[in-house]
Amino acid sequence: MVKFLSYKTSATLGVSELISQFELIITPNASIVHITSAFDKLITTIHENN
Repeated sequence: MVKFLSYKTSATLGVSELISQFELIITPNASIVHITSAFDKLITTIHENN
């Protein structure tokens, strides 16, 4: 099942809880990449093409 989620939170614990529930995280945010890596989840990052 694919879930698309856009969730605004300033709390790291809230983000960590969300990440722990998913198998794959797609993000442009480096902080989210590091948190996702700590959970050993699949990650796809989006980067600006300069």
